[in-house]
Amino acid sequence: MTGREHAVLAFRLAVALGVWLATVLLHRVVSDAVGEPVATPWGAFRPIDYTTEAAAALLLATLIALGRAAWHGGARRATCALWGLLLALMIACHLALVTIDIEVIHYPQYALVAVLLARALDPRRRGCPLLEVVLLSVALSTVDEAVQYLHLMRDARYFDFNDLALNQLGTLAGLLWHYGFPRAGRSAPAVKRPLLRGLLIGAALCAATAGGLVYTGALVVNPQAPITQADTVRLAGGLRVVLQWTPEIYNAWRPSRSGGTYFVIGPLPWLALLLATTLATWLVERRLHGTRAEISLAGA
Repeated sequence: MTGREHAVLAFRLAVALGVWLATVLLHRVVSDAVGEPVATPWGAFRPIDYTTEAAAALLLATLIALGRAAWHGGARRATCALWGLLLALMIACHLALVTIDIEVIHYPQYALVAVLLARALDPRRRGCPLLEVVLLSVALSTVDEAVQYLHLMRDARYFDFNDLALNQLGTLAGLLWHYGFPRAGRSAPAVKRPLLRGLLIGAALCAATAGGLVYTGALVVNPQAPITQADTVRLAGGLRVVLQWTPEIYNAWRPSRSGGTYFVIGPLPWLALLLATTLATWLVERRLHGTRAEISLAGA
């Protein structure tokens, strides 16, 4: 890469990280704002009461945009099948893991972050660095939820692995948006991937550190008795971080704010989901390289 290409890459990564940081810092502001009445000439309304309509409008706009991309692109059958599978997973997660409909915001939030990361790393859609984007998104998502749990939200009574799962699905949607329906002439040459190696090494170190903290008792999944927010993190007298305020919240059905129930997944089920989606991403990436090569030969 030339110096100019490095500068462009750094700028695009800065934009992606800046958008992500803005969504993190504005999370509490937006959460509060959508529940407040908005005065209009036709009367007051609360934006949160129209979540279903907003989600339906976003889905319709997405389908129209995907139809246009399918018309001009290739690999229609495979891409449509992946979109169908992903939408089915989103619906299943919405029914089982979501406490209130506004949580659908996680999908476009991390889809946007994924698209920006993919455009930064692979603006011409040739290298297909799907795994790099997934790992970066997981890291950003984990920081996002940690900030919410430890600082932003008043009643975040547990570290929310459900949100991590929703963020992961949003990331996959962003990748499928960026790389789906490939066009002729965009081959996928073999390239060195130092970023991927670094991310995998970093993920292994983080996993080993987390395991060590759990083993020593510094990272507590289930407290022995209910705690307060002030006891979530303890530095004096030895480090201790507790992932939930009340024992046995994880891996159980809980009452939701919308009147039904939802399932709170714990760290181990989330890790299993993460490994499954990462493996699926790797398989799709391999197939995508092959499909692009076929399209490139056909275009030639």
